[in-house]
Amino acid sequence: SMKRWIFTILVSFFSAMAMSQTTYYWVGGASPTSFSTNSNWNTSLDGTGTARSASAITDVLIIDGSNIGGTTPTTGTIISPTETVGIGQLFLKNAANIVLYRSTDANTSTITIYGDGTSTDDFTIDATSSLKLTSLTLGYKISLNIGVASTNIATGLIAGTIRLDDGGLASAIKLEALNAASLVFTNGSNLYFNNRGTTTSYAFTVTPVGAIIFQSGSNLIYQPATSGKMFSTSTTTGYASPLMPFAFNKGSNIVLEGPVAGLVDQKPLSNVIVRNNAQVTFDGVAYNIDNLTIESGAKLLFKTTQPNPIAGNIVNNGTLGATAGWTSAALIMVGTTPQTIGGSGTFQTMGAFHVATDADVTLQANLTVASTTGSSSSSSICGKLNFGATNTLSAAIPTGGSAGTISFKATSAITSGSVATINAGSNIITVPNTVFFNTPSVNTLNLTLGALVSGPGIPDNSYLINTSSGSSNFTISKPATASTTTGIVTITIKPASFVTANPGGIDGSIPAATVKTISSTGNLVFNGATTTPFSSVLGGINNLTINAPITTNKIAQSISGTLTLGTGNLTIRSTDTIKLLSTATDIAGSPSSSKYIISEVSGSNAGVLQINGISTAKTFPIGTASKYMPVTLTPTSTMDFAVSVFPGTTKNGTPTGVAFSSKQKEDLVDAVWTINRVSGTGDCAVQLSWDPSLEGSNFTTLASTAIGISRFDATANDWTPFSSTSADNNANTITQTFNTFSPFVVGAIGLALPVSLTSFEASAKNNAVVLSWTTANEVAISQYIVEKSANGVDFAPIGSVNASNAGNYTFSDLNPNNGAGFYRLKMLDFSGAFKFSQVLLVKSTGNLTIGLYPNPVANNLTVTGLKNKSSIRILNMNGQTVMLKNTISNIISLDVATLKAGIYKLQINNESGLLKTLSFVKQ
Repeated sequence: SMKRWIFTILVSFFSAMAMSQTTYYWVGGASPTSFSTNSNWNTSLDGTGTARSASAITDVLIIDGSNIGGTTPTTGTIISPTETVGIGQLFLKNAANIVLYRSTDANTSTITIYGDGTSTDDFTIDATSSLKLTSLTLGYKISLNIGVASTNIATGLIAGTIRLDDGGLASAIKLEALNAASLVFTNGSNLYFNNRGTTTSYAFTVTPVGAIIFQSGSNLIYQPATSGKMFSTSTTTGYASPLMPFAFNKGSNIVLEGPVAGLVDQKPLSNVIVRNNAQVTFDGVAYNIDNLTIESGAKLLFKTTQPNPIAGNIVNNGTLGATAGWTSAALIMVGTTPQTIGGSGTFQTMGAFHVATDADVTLQANLTVASTTGSSSSSSICGKLNFGATNTLSAAIPTGGSAGTISFKATSAITSGSVATINAGSNIITVPNTVFFNTPSVNTLNLTLGALVSGPGIPDNSYLINTSSGSSNFTISKPATASTTTGIVTITIKPASFVTANPGGIDGSIPAATVKTISSTGNLVFNGATTTPFSSVLGGINNLTINAPITTNKIAQSISGTLTLGTGNLTIRSTDTIKLLSTATDIAGSPSSSKYIISEVSGSNAGVLQINGISTAKTFPIGTASKYMPVTLTPTSTMDFAVSVFPGTTKNGTPTGVAFSSKQKEDLVDAVWTINRVSGTGDCAVQLSWDPSLEGSNFTTLASTAIGISRFDATANDWTPFSSTSADNNANTITQTFNTFSPFVVGAIGLALPVSLTSFEASAKNNAVVLSWTTANEVAISQYIVEKSANGVDFAPIGSVNASNAGNYTFSDLNPNNGAGFYRLKMLDFSGAFKFSQVLLVKSTGNLTIGLYPNPVANNLTVTGLKNKSSIRILNMNGQTVMLKNTISNIISLDVATLKAGIYKLQINNESGLLKTLSFVKQ
């Protein structure tokens, strides 16, 4: 039953009335015979019963569309004038359609339904039936009253249609439900009206707030012929202004089909549909709009300084935006289920756009926000905003002003203390000014539009939709259910989420010209491929979700929450680092060989994944562009690690190092893992995994006990011996514990990577310099080339020793420099690859004292100390001979005036070969 209110003091009165009730059927046919004429009513549908002799407020009147003629059965629409009359109940059923109007004078004819005092509904229209109240003459008015205020509580249940039509005559056509929650429109029902909404013609003048209820699926359809107001602004009726006779349940519809001039402020609405080319202006804030639909040719503009809360979807195929001159009007999305904003229509510039905490909004159209001339707009995103692949939110720059700001808000939760005043039924919360705004302008309550508001009497999912610092109050999206003057109100903002599939990433969705701030506690979700995901304004990320191939574009990006690999790989650019802070929870999404983090390589650089605060086993799901090569680190204490990988083993463990020979790679996994400990000390177990395609031909056949890990020792400029604590060459994993970190490779235990010098010494003896060295792991080495330099920079070969696997070698320089001489070994393998030893400095008097002066030289260079027949050759820095002289004297003067300025080498030879190489500078 839809009966909501029954006063105990009326039970006896209504019981007495029920005992005298008589039921009558309409038998007056379709012709315009009076609704008030008693002979048109009979106790039997077929007209064979007793005719109504006199009307009474207890009468039950039934209009049955299957027979409206009584003894002469007929059907059709009843068109009937009526005078003022009172009845007990009225029922329309079986396709009953009736049109009522006043016909005698320019006054009001009122039909009052008094009810029967029981829980049975007193006024019903079934889904096949309709009632129309209209005017045929200017000033002739008609009203249907459901009950009498506070004394006769009648209720109605409408499944069909009621039309209130003034006939274009501006006459007052009224439907009055005189008691709270007394008239209900059910699913599929319709209430049409076209009254202009003036104080004299308003259709619901004395209906109290919330007396007419629209259930889900019902429709309130407003069809003004000329610009009118949907709701009354009159205060003369004794009801609080603005009057709101309707209560709209979620799923009910308000359909606007005419030029509505305005909706007065503070109206809780449900679905709003603008159609029939209607031009509608809302001159205040609807405290709630669920789904908003604007059909082609229609227009809805907002004329307000406050945001308009939308709890459902927006489908705009017409025009939606702010009235000219009212660019401070805004939208705030407050839905608790996912919302969309789309359509093929025009979205005019709004003042701002807000997404409330917990709201999940997807843009399917481009939105532009702006503000009044000379000031900038401010939009707050406290929930999730999904831009899709092409849609944008941008801020226009007003004339003489600055670009607007779009802020993705940080997490916060602030309480007001026991100071909030809350009144039941009101959306306004008041706090002292020092709490609201402090002095002079610190927003101590963090009153951000869209923040979640909770406290005594505040319904769940209530959001902040307006503030007023002047009166120290703020507005929430739902009316309070209880009152208090000492409320503790909590203002909560959860991490905002930025979701995009735009190829331009964040800056593609919010163009770079727009000022934007994105909190480091916010969440980012990338659903489309991009090589420019991150904006320069992005300081940090809470949760990062990757659902498409993404390549970083910032040198360093920190994550404090969870990195989730959804359906795409994350590529870390060669110059970049992705850092998971110690607060980060994990890398989620079940990384595998089909989705992981790619360490991009370019030149000597490789992309780095850093994870801080590791105290237990942590896997780095990292790999190359085509190979998955995860690393699992298990430290003995809390440590920070940075990891990168690259394909192709090299002799110094860097991407640009000399590659191992193909022979050596037969016993290796052809890749390098670079693991650097950023902070912490102690041991850490290192587990490496690899793709089997990286294995050398010999390595593939090795038993698990025959493989190990080697670390590059930068001090020794060499690789350590291979070893492991556990290995599985079938599962392609290996583990060893280290306390020093650098590049790592995997290979056969006993495999000698490039020859290891266990010692290298040089000393001056008997007018010569003697070099000696010992080696280990001497595999595939062809020879040792001895190189010498006078300055420690420019080296030249002076001899070589073939490798013999002996492990001990010597070489004598019989023509040492007079003074300082620098020596090094170039260790050459059979593939032509090589590496250098460290450089040794030897001081010697030599066996040949040769002098050059002046040095630098402009014209003539004198060479002294020569012996026997000598050949003197001058070479430029490209190794080209620019001068050759022979002499048998111990001194010679060389004319170098024609040489270009630069550094040259002078070589002295005799019959025994090269004696000396010296350098000089030509000015």
